[in-house]
Amino acid sequence: MYVRNRCYDIRLLRSARCAVPVISVGNMTAGGTGKTPFTELLARRLLNAGKSVAVISRGYGRSTKGTLVVSDGKTLLAEPGSAGDEAYQIARKFPTVVVIVDERRPRAAALAVERYRAQVIVLDDGFQHRALERDLDIVMLGDRQPLAEVRLLPAGLRREPLSGLGRAGLLVAPESAIDPLGNGGRKYTGAPLIRFRKVPVRFVSMFGEGSASPGEMRGKECTALCGIGNPDSFREMLRQIGMHADQFVAFPDHHAFTEKDLDELAPLLAQTRTHMLVTTEKDAVRFPAKFDAQDVPIVFLRVEIEILSGHESWQKLVDRICEPQPLVAPESFYV
Repeated sequence: MYVRNRCYDIRLLRSARCAVPVISVGNMTAGGTGKTPFTELLARRLLNAGKSVAVISRGYGRSTKGTLVVSDGKTLLAEPGSAGDEAYQIARKFPTVVVIVDERRPRAAALAVERYRAQVIVLDDGFQHRALERDLDIVMLGDRQPLAEVRLLPAGLRREPLSGLGRAGLLVAPESAIDPLGNGGRKYTGAPLIRFRKVPVRFVSMFGEGSASPGEMRGKECTALCGIGNPDSFREMLRQIGMHADQFVAFPDHHAFTEKDLDELAPLLAQTRTHMLVTTEKDAVRFPAKFDAQDVPIVFLRVEIEILSGHESWQKLVDRICEPQPLVAPESFYV
């Protein structure tokens, strides 16, 4: 990663320039740091500013390769398995946003602009993918330990050397992170830092029309299930809501659930007085479409990001991107 980044820095490798602004939401570590909820917050902010938005990602865990249009901003065109869970979730939640998955981000960006007239490109998990030039790099930080103390892959979860922080234009950390960078990380960046928290918004029935507020779920018992990068964050959120998870089952991140997986949970569900299965919104898109719940309510928790501090830095950077941009001829490079 260091050598690859140096090749981009000295322009031995070239980044393709898009004709519209590009914002990347990424991180320095593998695992859950809230990239997808923050991408959704950014998409909502840009839509409210009247921009036509396209979200581009690799589509981690998808069964397909190449360019796949998940949503054209009018119609949902792909299934979770072919699109990847995060891309599908965004496409389903924002019907007017164009969502494209592609290993080659410049190709997907060109398609979004030329065919779908996107005015802003948002890269989901794009910090290490420098083949497409960006106007703003947003870096999500975790709360489990300072970034400088996280060892590099494969010994730890850090994706690249700390010097990569120099590319960041905005740092985002949860309110629970006491020292998100650590002493060894602060010298590499002067980017503003904003704080956020995840807010539970609604429990939604997976196979029905019902929903409930977090307050209505307080005191209820359940079996909790997830396959996300940071399962402890989901466990803690349920605790803060006031739900009691008799059983908490954590699968690997991006796990594709099968009917066998869920059938094996039947004994656990029988032990809860409410016989309720609770999961995350990201996990919900990976459930079998025809799963027989056997009268067991299955709900997923929808969460949103709330900015707690650094509002001025957040607004200033996003507003700059939303300003009318001069037309720039896109470049194409073979990388």
